[in-house]
Parts: sequence; structure tokens; C-alpha cells
Amino acid sequence: MKQNVKILYLDDNPMDRALIQDTLKMDRGFDVTETKSYLEFERIFKTKTFDLVLTDFNILGYEGLQVLDRVKEYDASIPVIIVTGTGTEEVAVEAMKKGASDYVLKTTNHIKRLPQTIRSVLEKIENNKKLQKIQLDLEENESSLRDLVNNTFDAIFISNEDGKYLYVNHRAVEISGYSEKELYKMRVLDLAPKNKEEEIERRIGDRFNGKNTLNIFESRLLNKSGVEIPVEIASASTIWRGIPAEIASVRDISERKKGEKALIEALEKARESDRLKSAFLAIMSHELRTPLNAIIGFSDLIKDGSISGDIFEYASIVNNSGIHLLNLVDELFDLSLIEAGRTKIEREEVVLQELLHDVHEMILIEQQKLKKTPVDIILNIPSNDTRQLIYTDISKLKQILLNLLKNALKFTSEGHIEYGYQINESNSGHSGFTFFVKDTGIGISEENKQVIFDLFRQIEDAYTREHGGAGIGLSVAKKLTDLLGGSIWIDSSYKKGAAFYFTIPDRKKKDSVSEDDLTTDKSEVSDKKLNTVLIVEDDDSSFQLMALLLKRMNLNIIRAISGKEALNICKRNPLIDLVFMDISIPEMDGYEATAAIKQVRSDIPIIAQTAHAISGDKEKALNAGCVDYLTKPIRRELLYKTIEKYGLVASKK
Repeated sequence: MKQNVKILYLDDNPMDRALIQDTLKMDRGFDVTETKSYLEFERIFKTKTFDLVLTDFNILGYEGLQVLDRVKEYDASIPVIIVTGTGTEEVAVEAMKKGASDYVLKTTNHIKRLPQTIRSVLEKIENNKKLQKIQLDLEENESSLRDLVNNTFDAIFISNEDGKYLYVNHRAVEISGYSEKELYKMRVLDLAPKNKEEEIERRIGDRFNGKNTLNIFESRLLNKSGVEIPVEIASASTIWRGIPAEIASVRDISERKKGEKALIEALEKARESDRLKSAFLAIMSHELRTPLNAIIGFSDLIKDGSISGDIFEYASIVNNSGIHLLNLVDELFDLSLIEAGRTKIEREEVVLQELLHDVHEMILIEQQKLKKTPVDIILNIPSNDTRQLIYTDISKLKQILLNLLKNALKFTSEGHIEYGYQINESNSGHSGFTFFVKDTGIGISEENKQVIFDLFRQIEDAYTREHGGAGIGLSVAKKLTDLLGGSIWIDSSYKKGAAFYFTIPDRKKKDSVSEDDLTTDKSEVSDKKLNTVLIVEDDDSSFQLMALLLKRMNLNIIRAISGKEALNICKRNPLIDLVFMDISIPEMDGYEATAAIKQVRSDIPIIAQTAHAISGDKEKALNAGCVDYLTKPIRRELLYKTIEKYGLVASKK
């Protein structure tokens, strides 16, 4: 009965130990003794016999090479395989020079092949032992040698002093792509790439001049198809049929090299990611602290009464800085929702020209804020296209256009910005739309085109500092375009302006319930005098602002700080005409409180007012019984319009 391979395994990482133990247990051909420290390893190593040692490269206080030295000092015949998560070609070469039989990267694919690697090492050692024995009487045992080497994992080549092949095994035929007959007509240099010929020729010369009797190195083998295969070569001097010869064991290490390359690329990506995140955090610090500087500075002066000048102008600065912060938070929030896959697509039909006119009004306001009035903003609509319908997510299409237009405004100091659309035609008819935003700004260099839509990327730090911005608008535009089933690209040259294009496919209108269907129709609410309002809000500053805005409408204000308190007030007070319901409140959240109030007072309109703005929160509020949904910070004009929207009349101061 074949005995299991006895392995002594050293690794101080419990997760790595568990992974490798599970892999080897599945094979059922190994008995593994596990050690967690070098001292434990040395104690067990001295008292028991093992067929193979498996060690991590990085052990607390030690290195795998120290373990390798210790094993070789005790018994040089025991093979050692080094397992590493940070291995490089230099580490592998050093390990092999010191006597390691192999090294394995800690990747899923390499760990899965660990049993095969162990057997390969043991088989190679066993084969080498047999080869050494057979070489003593090579001529008498040539038949046995052929049977042995033909079944090895590695390719075996035997050549004379001129480099002519005297013997090749089956694996040599497989790896080279040549037949056995063809190989016997070839020389060693015929399988060497041009850039390796000089090195191989030098090694052959050293071997036959007696300078080297054994050598292990990496090289490349040129196969019959012209493909260069990375190989590891172990070569030694021998005698073949009475003449000096060289025997080379050649192993295909393509998979190992792929693993090393993947490891290097992953490391480079991690470093680049860290660099980009650091740059992004620096930019975010600037973008947050700049408006906060104005908000805190001017508000402190106003509070102390030590400010001179136009207080309304300073209040306007504070307000604009707050809006800037809100826009930044919205951008980051949109990005996080997209990255988390929580962005919903809600398509509806709209007249495209009306949508573009809305966008135009918004970008003109942005132009005034940025003081970019010398730049002409031109909306280009096809003259024969007056009532073009589009079925898409309106808010996301607007956001893409606004992000591109704001980007154009930021980097255009003079000239014009032109935007519009074209209808895409195909053999089957109308197939969608191509939108464009063109500017006469600084443009984008060829190398930056490849990364302009990447997250945390900006064109140049100098331009970023000059023009401001968090540098995520284009990333959001691309991700939203992808969500809508389109594509986005850029055509630009440095200092010659930029033209952004994106497509939106034409989708047929589907039967679906829109958010408007979930909202109570205004006709269902009869006009009535509004006198008493219940504000359900546990945050004092938010309540004070809401109360101040509503008192300007000559309204009586009642406050509740929890859901249960709001329910009790509605039960006791029949004079309440309207409820503003915060969602995050103690004891009973806003959804539960709304549903409970509707059970006892179905006539009271309830409007949600919350800092939650995730896609789906509005539907939850409407389904709970709210008639509408306001997100914080609440704007005065929107508040008054919402009240009037439901037929509630109050006198405004």
C-alpha cells in the first residue's frame, strides 16, 4: 500500500494555513504536520522524519530562506518548497540557489495546483536520484533511462559539445513542437531566441570547459510555432555513450510567470489607486474647507455683531457657499449610489426640446455664478425637430448634460460652448440620439483621453487648482450613460477645445407606474384654510428653521419630537391641518408614524421632510401614506409651492 507523503508545514498566517491545509486534505495523499512558529518547527523537525518541507517566505522574526538553510544543514536530501504572497523573480532565483525545490505564489490558482507541484518536486527529486544512479552505467542501462525520462514532467535534452541533440524525451517533443526525428537534426541554439543565443552558447562552453558542472537558470525556448516559452533549465555535465555531453532538464514555467506578472500588475494598480485616493482626499479637503471658511467666518462675524458693510451681501455669500457644499455632497452621493449598484432607472416620456430648455436655464444660472458671461452658450436643436419625444430617465439625462456643460464652463474662458443632439437613423428607422457638448476651452491631450472618465482622475493638478472642482463629474456622467444603455467618448486636442459625445438608445415606452402615480392628485384635496401645522422633528435647528418659515405664513405651529408623540397629538387635536414628518425620529420612525396617523386621521395630508435621499426612499414615504416628499436642506420656495400644491391656503407675510 502506497504511503502518504509526510509534509512539515510552517506558516504564521492562520488564513493561509487553513487554505493550504484544506487544499492538501482534498488530495488525501498527504500527511501534513502544521507549525506556527520557527521554534515549534525546529523542535518537531528534529524529532520526526518528513518527506518534504513547506514553508512561508515571511515568518515572524525569520525568513523562509533561514528555514531553507536549516533544513539543508540537517538533511540536504529533504526538498523544500517556499510559499510566498510577495515573491519576485529575485526571490525565486535566490531560493533556487540556496537549494529550494520550487516556490509557489499564494494565489487561488497556484494553491489549487500545490498538490501537483509537490508531486512534481518529489518526482523530480526521485528522477534525479535515479538519473544519477543510471548515469554510472549509462550504456548498459540506456533502455531503462529512456523509459524513465520519457515519463518525467520536465523535458530532457542531451547534447554533445557542438550542441547537437543526442537524446530527447517525449516531453521535449511536446514543449518544442518538433518531432523527435526533427530534433535529432537540430542543435541547442536552434531552440534559443536570438537575444538568448550568446548566453546559451557561453553556458555550453563553460560546461564543457569544466567551469560549471551544474547550473539552474531561467531562459526562453523558441518552439516550432515561433512562440517563446519561459522555461527553467537545470543542466549538468554527463557522459553519453562514452563521449562528454550535457543533460538539461527543461520545465515550462509559463503559469508561474503569468502569476508573477499578475502580482506585479496588482501591486502597480494598488499603488496607483493609493496615489489617486490621496490626491482625491486633498482635493476634497480643499473643496470642503473653502466654502466652510466663508460660512463659518461670515456667520461668526454676523453673530458677534462686529461686521461692517452690507450684511445681506455677506448672507448671500454664506448661502452660496452652502449651496456649493450641497452640490458637492450630491455629486459624492450620486457616485456612491452608482458604485453600490443602488441607482434606479425610472424612464418616462418627455419632449426633448423642453428638457433641453430646462437644462439651458440651469446652465445659464451656473454661468452667472462662475462669472463666465464672456462665454456664449448655444443650444443647437434641429430646425425641423420641434416636438421630439424621448423615453428615458429624465433626471439622469439632465445630470449627464449638466455635468458635461459645467465641465466645459470650468475650462472655457472665452469663445463659446455649443450643445444639442442628433437623431440616429438605422435600417429599421429611428435608433436613438447622439448628444454633444463642444467648447473652445483648453482641450485635452491624447494621453489624458484614456483616463478622463476614470474615478479620482483629473486632467492636470495645475488646472484643477486653477479651476476648482472635485473632479468626479465626468466619472458620474460616464457611469450614468452606461446605466442608460449608451456610450460616451471625447474628441479633443490640447489647447484646441473639446467635444464630448454620448448616445442614448431609443426605447419604446413601457407600461409602468411612475412616481406621479404614487402621489396624491391635487384634485383629490379640496382647498381649505391652513391654520395649524404639526412639525415632527427631533433636531432643534431643523425645527427652528421650519417653524420660522411656516410662521411667515401666519400659521400655528405644534412640535412633536417622536413618532409616538405625533400620533397622540393627532388623536387629541382635531385642528391639525397638515403634518411635516421627519423620517429618522425616535420611538417610532416616520414611516410607521405616518401609517399609524392615517389609521386615525385619514384626512390629514402628511409631507415627509428628511435628510434621506436614497433612490426608493420617496416611494417608501408615499406608500406609507405621505402625499409628498421634501429632502433637506429644504428651500423656502419649494416648501411654499408644495403646500399650495395640495390645495392648502395660507396668508404669507
